[in-house]
Amino acid sequence: MGLGSIALALFLMAGSAAEVTVVNFPSKGTVSLGLMPSGKLDIERLGTISQIRIDVDKMLSPQKLDPVMNAYVVWAVSPEGGFENVGELAIADGKGHLEATTKLDQFGILVTLEPHYLVDKPNSTVVLRNGVPKADSIRRNPITVETGSYDYSKLQPSGMGPSVILQARAAIQLATAGQAERFAESEFRLAKIALGTAEEMLGRSSPMDIISPVANESIRRSQRALSMVKENMASTTLQSAQSDATVLRRDSQQMQDRIIQLIKDETSDQEKVRQLNSDLAAAVRDRQQLLGDRDAAVSRSQTAEKDLAAAQTRMGFRLPMDYFDLAQGTMTPAGTEGLSAVAATSRLSINPLLIYVPESAVPIVKKFFSEAGVPESRIVIVSER
Repeated sequence: MGLGSIALALFLMAGSAAEVTVVNFPSKGTVSLGLMPSGKLDIERLGTISQIRIDVDKMLSPQKLDPVMNAYVVWAVSPEGGFENVGELAIADGKGHLEATTKLDQFGILVTLEPHYLVDKPNSTVVLRNGVPKADSIRRNPITVETGSYDYSKLQPSGMGPSVILQARAAIQLATAGQAERFAESEFRLAKIALGTAEEMLGRSSPMDIISPVANESIRRSQRALSMVKENMASTTLQSAQSDATVLRRDSQQMQDRIIQLIKDETSDQEKVRQLNSDLAAAVRDRQQLLGDRDAAVSRSQTAEKDLAAAQTRMGFRLPMDYFDLAQGTMTPAGTEGLSAVAATSRLSINPLLIYVPESAVPIVKKFFSEAGVPESRIVIVSER
């Protein structure tokens, strides 16, 4: 099975439409929008960052709405219809809460049911969306976006346990279906090891503050493995399309040369003229077919380039606290290894990498990338409280 066939295993499906109102937030002050059907949403611009705060009462666990879903994910929707995963709506005692940031100053909010909190596209099950600002002076724009790009109908329930464990199990399922074990073997193997470790600690009744970072590591590596498969698939499709276009251009030139030669060889002999005219008509038909095939190959090439750029744009990393020794102001061995991989990735990615960093660890991360020779333009560091 080639990379081009992997799309069948990635749960891809036709999307569905969802309505959302994009709001142009003022540079100062807090705007309260509300969440429909119920909930409170406050947005405050702080310099170049938008601070998002969500509070919802009477929230059911995701599994009660859909047995294979384990998380509520909050999306910031840009005016162009792009999606930014800004975090998971945490549920405790039947209430949902999230504080997050985005660099967008114009966006809407959707909350969807997802298998885990690091998915890169929203599911079609939209449970909450932002309302409209009360002040008429604040611009707003209703848009229609596509959700439900992935078909999770074959995903199995993740069983019983804490939410982060259920999400890690689901992430492994998705990576397995995407053939990450074959096309991103190393990253997928580390994801399975992390989940196995978390499951073992859960069985020993270890504290959740120890289990959660390990389970989160499994989720991150599973999603990263799946992204690597998609990138490889897009790159291979692009190369194939470019090769096809080259062959078609060559064949088209050969056909044109043949036509020119046929015209030059035309004589006054009527029988020969009729024959040449017949050959010429056939050559023109062949040329038109070749031109059509070439245009189709060029279109596939352009689509593949866009898919590859989108896959790389979505690359982002959330760094756990166990990467840092805050008392010493340094990286732990695991952090050094992890950030070294991020530094290497930044040199390969077309777009800057988005790094989510605990607020207290931001100076450590900046120092590490500076000493690693990574230009500031290749990394976008987002501080998280």
